[in-house]
Amino acid sequence: MSMEAIREFVARYRWTPGPGVSNNEIVAAERALGPFPGGYREFLSEFGWLEFGSCEVYGLGSGKPDYMDVVRMTLSERAQPAVPLPESWVCVMNDGAGNLFSFDTNLVASGAENSPIFGTTSWEMIRISKSWHHHFRSG
Repeated sequence: MSMEAIREFVARYRWTPGPGVSNNEIVAAERALGPFPGGYREFLSEFGWLEFGSCEVYGLGSGKPDYMDVVRMTLSERAQPAVPLPESWVCVMNDGAGNLFSFDTNLVASGAENSPIFGTTSWEMIRISKSWHHHFRSG
């Protein structure tokens, strides 16, 4: 799945996008969290972040509330005492019902272009889709 498909998804469901960010902003976030998959880097570059009702895709850039900042939210979720996010995971989406969607930076660091998206609830972690771009197919 390409960025074109994500653009169509955003238009069809009328998600509110951010303005996109520079490569320097992406690199700074990766220094804090670990390497991002290519698809998420493309997303950040073009959109920065997305919002639709109570569903939010965390990201970077201007105009987003603090609670949608990928670095801030990932570090916060990693520090949760009850069910901490694994240290190598980056939280990229909250569906508004407390379910988090994340990717694994260890997979990207090992040479994989993409990481599956994992869903996290208060009781389990499951694989949701095979990559960042494929996650938008379910829309």
